[in-house]
Amino acid sequence: MNTPIRGVDGGFSVDSGVSPWGRYKAQIMAGVFYLFLLAGCGFHLRGEMVLSPILSAPYVNSANAEFKEDLTKVLNRSGIRVVNDLEIASAIIDLVSVKFDRQVLSINSRGQATGYILTYQVLCRFVDRTGRVLASPTSLKLSRTLEYQSTQVLPKKQEEDALRARMREDLVQQILRRLNSVSQAPPGGLKTEQFS
Repeated sequence: MNTPIRGVDGGFSVDSGVSPWGRYKAQIMAGVFYLFLLAGCGFHLRGEMVLSPILSAPYVNSANAEFKEDLTKVLNRSGIRVVNDLEIASAIIDLVSVKFDRQVLSINSRGQATGYILTYQVLCRFVDRTGRVLASPTSLKLSRTLEYQSTQVLPKKQEEDALRARMREDLVQQILRRLNSVSQAPPGGLKTEQFS
């Protein structure tokens, strides 16, 4: 089929035969397709979380101050009011252990480390005020490879600190997803176990 060519103000334009309404519908369909694609790969907009009342005002218990601070900030940004007093907490997010490990991955000809494998391991559980565990303890592990882009000591430390911060952020998001799944259990369906 030949595409008609029309003159416009001394110039020419190609008429593709598609109406403006048809182009608009195609753009809408493409937008919907991309939304489904993003949802399918796990992308979600971060906003406020709505949790069951038993988890609405948690206390974060952790000996690791860095991890506790990161988790508390993200919970507060998500609309969850973290309390600092155990007596008024609705539940306890108990970070039983937070371990960080760094193993040498590669060395240069002078015997200096040029790459590491960084590993975070977190064991957490959610406990109500009476000591009942609301869900089975969760073990989270995350490993990343760090290959230095610089030979200077300060930039090396900055690279490692930045990667560690991103790893903590990933683990915090995993804890939030776990917290959300515990909260979404049907009424009376929260799995509780007596903790001693």
